[in-house]
This record gives sequence, structure tokens and C-alpha cells, in this order.
Amino acid sequence: MTAPITLGADTTFSATASGRFHFSGDLSGPGGLTRTSSSSTLVLSATNTYTGDTIITAGTLQIGNDIAPIATSRNLRLLGAGNGVVTGTIADGPPGTVLVSIAKADAGTWSLNGPVAHTGSIAVSAGTLLINGPVSAASAVTVAASATLGGKAAASMRRRPLPAITRRAMPPPARRRLPRA
Repeated sequence: MTAPITLGADTTFSATASGRFHFSGDLSGPGGLTRTSSSSTLVLSATNTYTGDTIITAGTLQIGNDIAPIATSRNLRLLGAGNGVVTGTIADGPPGTVLVSIAKADAGTWSLNGPVAHTGSIAVSAGTLLINGPVSAASAVTVAASATLGGKAAASMRRRPLPAITRRAMPPPARRRLPRA
């Protein structure tokens, strides 16, 4: 789809078919984007200036441009018991607009396969988060005692003095009910 789309409220993308769904038009507006289907790849290749959170519960999200806030702060939340992949750069936006957090919850395994260059936190409260791209700016990394942080970048993160990786018992994340497809 090449036409721009305004997200007036939080919007859920759930495809029942397998394949690749490519949005090359800008996603804008005050809403967030939730990705729920596991059998397809969602490609976002425009600037994507929407200001809500990005929530992924399954499948693959491929980012053509940075997943970065433009006008306000937002979060990337990786949820669900399934496995998923995020490719592309995860970064802060212009000055004053940070990607507040990357939060991994639930039992699934998620892989971040592109550069992670945001100053917010990375929190793994359950399941496994594999970071395979370079991590250059995260301010804090917290891993719950029952969760796993791994991937190619995890070893280099442990050797650096910053960010500090804290392993502790974490309270369960606040959960938002997703609409049924």
C-alpha cells in the first residue's frame, strides 16, 4: 500500500494469509500500531510518524526506516507466547523525542536483527530476547531472573561498562487486552 494512513486510534494489523504486506505510505496520527498475525511479514518502509506505541505479538516486522518517535516519546513492546523478528534500526527520534523502552514480555522468543541505537531502556520480563545487531546507546538493560537475554550483541553488552545489565525479579508488565480477530 502506497497511500498514507492516519492512525486516529490504536490500530491492529492482523492478516490471516501468509506472505508479505508492504506499507510504503507514511503511517501518521496519534494512534499506535499493534501487529498480531504470525504467518506473514509486515513491512513499514516510510517515515512512519505515528505517535503511539508499537506492539508486536507475533510474526515479523521489517522496518525500512528507523522505528523512532517523531513528535512524542513512545515504546516498542514485544508480547505474545510465539516467536517473532524485528529487522531495521531501532533509534531515538529528533532531540526531545526518545524511544522510551523496548519491553519484552510473555513466553515467546523475539530477535532484534538490526542496530539498536536508542537511549531508553531494554527490559526483558519473560521469555527470550535475542539482540543480533549492535547496541550503541541503551541507558539500562534489565533482565528478570526467569527471562533470557542473548544473541550476538549480548556478549558485547556484558563487556561494556554501560549499559549496566541488571538481573532481578520484575513485576509482571501491565497488560492490555487485544481485540479478537
